Amino acid sequence: MIGGEIPDQVEHVVAEAISSSGAPYRLVALIPADFPLTDNDRRPACYRLEIDSEVGSAAGAIRCDTHPWWIAAGDDTFIFGGVDVAIDEIKVTHRDVNARPLTDEPIIARTVAAPVASPIAFYVVELPEWCWVDIGSSDSTPDPRLGPIGPLPMDAERHAACLAE
Repeated sequence: MIGGEIPDQVEHVVAEAISSSGAPYRLVALIPADFPLTDNDRRPACYRLEIDSEVGSAAGAIRCDTHPWWIAAGDDTFIFGGVDVAIDEIKVTHRDVNARPLTDEPIIARTVAAPVASPIAFYVVELPEWCWVDIGSSDSTPDPRLGPIGPLPMDAERHAACLAE
């Protein structure tokens, strides 16, 4: 199955912390149990962000796609996703809705590989009160999984507030 959850995936906690509001969160990588079968194994490595044990909600949904995710839960806002395993760090730059960089200092975050073979490394970043960001590798290595993101339309209240900024 391309781009979807694989039934035999094994969970690996790749990041765990407490948010600035005090909510525990963790990023869980879901790697096929027998990965890789061959050098050309293209089964996805999936992942989910659990915020204060909200598994099954929008925050705990399983993602198997190749773009960054923006999640808000309570007072906390996170971006998370996967990148090529060759990328050790990502840089998150605050920008406005028109993609112009703002003056805030970028956030540099390390990526984390799962403790088993994985086609991607993972990242999670808690954001300050930023509405729009651009995610890139800290050494400018291109990766199509990175790029701009902000509150998604499904988060109607935050999306509208950010558009009004």
